Amino acid sequence: MDLVVAVLISGGMWYASSGIYHVWPLAWLAPVPLLIVLPELPAPRAALAAFAGPAIGAASFVVAYWGVLPPAMLAVLVVALAAPWAAVALGWRAIARRTGPVITAVAYAALVVLEEFLVAQVSPNGTFGSLAYTQADVLAVIQLASVTGILGITFVVSLGTAALAVMWRARDSRHSREAAFGVAAIAVAATLVFGDLRLAAPAPSTIVRVGLAASDTANRPFAETGADAARVARGYAGRVAALAARGLQYVVLPEKFVAVRPPDDYGARVALASVARRYRLTLVAGLNAVGETPPCSAPTAAPCSSTTRSTWCPASRTATSAAPRPACCPTRP
Repeated sequence: MDLVVAVLISGGMWYASSGIYHVWPLAWLAPVPLLIVLPELPAPRAALAAFAGPAIGAASFVVAYWGVLPPAMLAVLVVALAAPWAAVALGWRAIARRTGPVITAVAYAALVVLEEFLVAQVSPNGTFGSLAYTQADVLAVIQLASVTGILGITFVVSLGTAALAVMWRARDSRHSREAAFGVAAIAVAATLVFGDLRLAAPAPSTIVRVGLAASDTANRPFAETGADAARVARGYAGRVAALAARGLQYVVLPEKFVAVRPPDDYGARVALASVARRYRLTLVAGLNAVGETPPCSAPTAAPCSSTTRSTWCPASRTATSAAPRPACCPTRP
């Protein structure tokens, strides 16, 4: 396969499977053309191709965030999404040139999982860009997250991808083809069976109604002044009220849907807390607390960084009794 063709095909499939498009089957196939050609390339060309393919795919996020994030930040985003996979591909290339089909396939999946884990430890955006998110529409697959978290989904998808590439590269060896197919087929089949069984299980007797309010058109995201942040929060509060009128018990807002800077973030927080108390519901709201130190989290939140994080402010479900207020949900001075 021609190198340029492989880069363009992989990049196009990455583009269509991520960002705002989510054509989920292409996420399984996108790396395959590059994985087929990389082991035969010299290291410099392999590195360039391994970066160019996912960089084309990352352009889907540029489209999604154009006009929201500045161009320089979008360029950094492309590099941040493409460079880790390039490192994975180069590491896998060295393994593929020296090992058999099963180890080669499993090694690629393990390297992708390791890359996502390490990136999540250092990135202020956590697991943003994870391969697992491309499978959000495949209910049977995402059930695996109940056992392994999203990294299990990443492993299974990556294992299927690597098996396809190994099978193509070993197309003249029936034994190698069958070995690569077998290890991936077992993992994928087990995932689908588990997912189907979990989906078929009887629903719990107690049904909790949860609503999602999300809008990037009526509200300008990432506002950072006190007035803008409060305006965005009030817009979302109106959507929460509309959902509460339909009898919902919980409402979830997007992650980091508005940026706030202390101490002028009180208006944004109080708008959300007020609507939650008024309608006796639990509201989960992700605020991007810019420049707030030290890092803190409410009891239901994961540990957060000091620069960019999600702040969870659980409001009271009763009209008179407020839930304990975490340190990062300050009262008015």
